[in-house]
Amino acid sequence: MNNYYNLLRSEMLQFVPSSAQKILEIGCGNAEFSAQIKKRQFCKIWGVELNPESVEKAEKIVDNVFCGDVTQLLNKLPDEYFDCIVMNDVIEHLTSPELFLAELSAKLKKSGVFVMSIPNVRFWKNWVNFVLKKDWEYTNDGILDKTHYRFFTKKSIKRMLHRLNLDVQTLKGINKTNTWKAKLFYPILTLSGNADAQYLQFACVCSIKS
Repeated sequence: MNNYYNLLRSEMLQFVPSSAQKILEIGCGNAEFSAQIKKRQFCKIWGVELNPESVEKAEKIVDNVFCGDVTQLLNKLPDEYFDCIVMNDVIEHLTSPELFLAELSAKLKKSGVFVMSIPNVRFWKNWVNFVLKKDWEYTNDGILDKTHYRFFTKKSIKRMLHRLNLDVQTLKGINKTNTWKAKLFYPILTLSGNADAQYLQFACVCSIKS
């Protein structure tokens, strides 16, 4: 897998509203994704990143960046300010993602949206290892990354957002693999009601219900 801090995540750009003028990217890394947003539209982007080296690079791209644990930096973010808050593969690294999202909602404008990429624990490779090989081994990256505290399915994402009184505008699979092994398993997975296992992640756009 590519370096976490240097991922473009271009597939997520389509979910960020082109009308958004004040954007927060949590886990911005080197700000490669934010750079794509800025290239597409006029906006002010804030970033939050744990890695100090990445923060130095992000400072050259975003308008305001904080270094540290976002759960400890919420008081530095203005309330009802952002049109869009982006979290690409972030909430699975949190011990209490539901509590965090509830607190973070205060930072969105009433018309604002969360844009998230969330790993799919039912991804076919994980499905094969768990169901067929009866194995669950943590790795240095991917679905079973050692730094992941929480795991999600499409159903559990919906349930979490419903409990938070968030209106789900988009929830769709992204990053479908096309290897020969994947193509071999896809028909089996689809027929058995596991079509969502084709996708590495889910892209989610949600807003606060009025």
